[in-house]
Amino acid sequence: MSSIVNCKKINGVISEESGARGMLYRQIIPKVEGKTPGITYNDIIPGGNTKDHQHAGIHITYIVCGHGQLRSGDKITEVNEGDLIYIDPFERHCFVNTGDEMMTLLGFQGV
Repeated sequence: MSSIVNCKKINGVISEESGARGMLYRQIIPKVEGKTPGITYNDIIPGGNTKDHQHAGIHITYIVCGHGQLRSGDKITEVNEGDLIYIDPFERHCFVNTGDEMMTLLGFQGV
């Protein structure tokens, strides 16, 4: 069965857990092991970041708007609006908004 979700209309929560700062977290579709990937839609304020974390499955993130950095291990990579990022299972990572505008991420975990 198909469905349509307007990500911008979902109420989110400001996440300050485990080192996240200035991030509005929206769980669009909860992950159900073996059935559906988890889908999130997150806004990060300028200077904010996601927590440093990892996933058991692959993680795919699309940068909807803004720009910043992907920090993975000792590597720092610049990411920009329109970039699609693949992250291996159990690869520790963190997104940081280094720009002057909101950075929005659409994430798929456990794909």
